[in-house]
Amino acid sequence: MRRLCEPNLKLLPTSIQQPAYDRSAVHPGILHVGTGNFHRAHQAVYTDDILSEDPRWGIIGASLQSTRARSRLQSQDYLYTLCEREAASQSLRVIGSIKEVLTLQQQRPELIEAIARPDVKVITLTITEKGYCHTSEGRLDDSNPAVKQDLQQADQPGTAPGVILAGLARRRDSGGGPISIVSCDNLQGNGDVTRQVVLDFAERLDPGLASWCRDHVTFPNSMVDRIVPQTTTDDLDRLATSGLDDQAPVICEPFRQWVIEDNFAAARPPWEAAGAELVRNVAGFEKAKLRLLNATHSALAYLGLLCGYDTIHEAMADKALAGFAHHLMTAEIAPQLTVPAELNLDTYIDSILQRFANSAIAYRCAQVATDGSQKLPVRIFPSLQASLAAGRSPDGLAIVVAAWLQCLTSPRIAATFSDPVSANEDSLSTEMTLSGRTDLLGELAVDNSAIQHIQQAWAQLQQGDPRRLLTPRTLR
Repeated sequence: MRRLCEPNLKLLPTSIQQPAYDRSAVHPGILHVGTGNFHRAHQAVYTDDILSEDPRWGIIGASLQSTRARSRLQSQDYLYTLCEREAASQSLRVIGSIKEVLTLQQQRPELIEAIARPDVKVITLTITEKGYCHTSEGRLDDSNPAVKQDLQQADQPGTAPGVILAGLARRRDSGGGPISIVSCDNLQGNGDVTRQVVLDFAERLDPGLASWCRDHVTFPNSMVDRIVPQTTTDDLDRLATSGLDDQAPVICEPFRQWVIEDNFAAARPPWEAAGAELVRNVAGFEKAKLRLLNATHSALAYLGLLCGYDTIHEAMADKALAGFAHHLMTAEIAPQLTVPAELNLDTYIDSILQRFANSAIAYRCAQVATDGSQKLPVRIFPSLQASLAAGRSPDGLAIVVAAWLQCLTSPRIAATFSDPVSANEDSLSTEMTLSGRTDLLGELAVDNSAIQHIQQAWAQLQQGDPRRLLTPRTLR
């Protein structure tokens, strides 16, 4: 068995695809914040695909929360294996697009300086929804303690917006030139949110910096899609049977998609050569993904946990849950969507169901359930509101919200995932009244019809097996 590192690449089995370029000729042109599994299975792969044609676009990774990714990747010369799985098949490929990983804890000055480097033209982000430190209106959340601290100590930033602003200030002062910041997180209008948060932050620190950002920084919206579960010890063991010792592999499905708004301030990687779609408007693709794929993923996660399932594909093997997923998309969500002409809704929905049923991808329900209070407001709430406004019954959507609440208030289930609202456990109970609970439901909390549907679904969930609510007879 060979340890994965640069000197051993030529000694790996021929069945493992290797980088098709000279890594020594690759120079960093991208800074990526959030070097987790998703980035390494998505943006880093698209970039790996184009380096043989254009070596200017190597990646400097940045980790704001942990040093774990850096320590594992550094020992492997920042190489790792991409394992694509479907049914009984698996393909293995070594990815070499990441040249370095910096951590906030250990290399804060180097990270800020990297943002200012003139050859770095693009910053990409996968920092999860809560990493943007934004309000429900998409503005900087001044009440966030971490934001307050960054505003007081701008030279020692701890949040993603704070780090970005420190780097942009350095870039302005050193004449580093224009740059583009591409959010790759599941936020509706993710580029717009990023822009507003960064500008709000800059206005509070230095109005002159805010003005410079408006003239020199663009924030393309983007939509990303690929199912990437957490890597397990079983995954490491399975990889070892292929003759490879890799402590940082990523597991994913074969499917991948990246739709990017063509709004760049400077040079950019030719990602379209790797299959990315550069478009004028991402909104239709983004909305379809958030409200169909992501919403149904959350539905299967919470209902799956309530039914005792560990993974999404196990939940999909339950006919009641699979039928509910189909109903949710076709009967309650799709009728309210206007999608791009290139997107066939029936085909898209069928592909989502097939992907969720892929038993080779063990995506844990608890992983999807994490941070529901950040996810449901963009995945579920808008469709529920639109259903009510159109005079339709949002029974299925209400069940999803109720399932989330039931998971939060079940000590056994709540212990398996994290959610910011769980920090205030004293205010969460199965007896609580939802009316006025804007901390949980946002605008829905003051909509009497919405509250009635959710409260009724929650009361029914507390009476026993969730499956009895998921039949055609109970879903209108």
